[in-house]
Amino acid sequence: MDEVNDNGLLLADQSLRFKTYKVKYADCSICSFAISRSTNSYTSRFLFTNYTLIVNEYLDSKRLHQILSNSTDEFRRVAGFLEEDFGRILPVYVFDLDSHSIVLLDRYHQSIAFKDMVIAMRTKNAQTVSDYSCNGRHVFTQTRERKNNQN
Repeated sequence: MDEVNDNGLLLADQSLRFKTYKVKYADCSICSFAISRSTNSYTSRFLFTNYTLIVNEYLDSKRLHQILSNSTDEFRRVAGFLEEDFGRILPVYVFDLDSHSIVLLDRYHQSIAFKDMVIAMRTKNAQTVSDYSCNGRHVFTQTRERKNNQN
């Protein structure tokens, strides 16, 4: 937080605070509705020792954004979020799903920032093969890593 103040990113009368609210997926009917309505699938073909077809699910970020935007009051109620009279609130929705398959936003992203919210996805899967290749070899993505370890 000192980095924000030291680098002059805030005006003199501004402050920045983070508050965390946790909601269990099982207790949030709007969460399961949003995920199920936003789920799509695609098929990729990979050449390992022979051609392999892999079907993956992904979430349509625009549809998910629309559902979350329309359900703001329900999320506040479920999370026990108190209404504040001042300031700007930017919600960050992190869906940590109990799934062993990878679920990304728009096929490629673990998080997407909109002007009014941020949506992020995480599952139990630690690694997935991507549609990208380098020197003829498929690129694997480490989805549980919080930083990029490539040099």
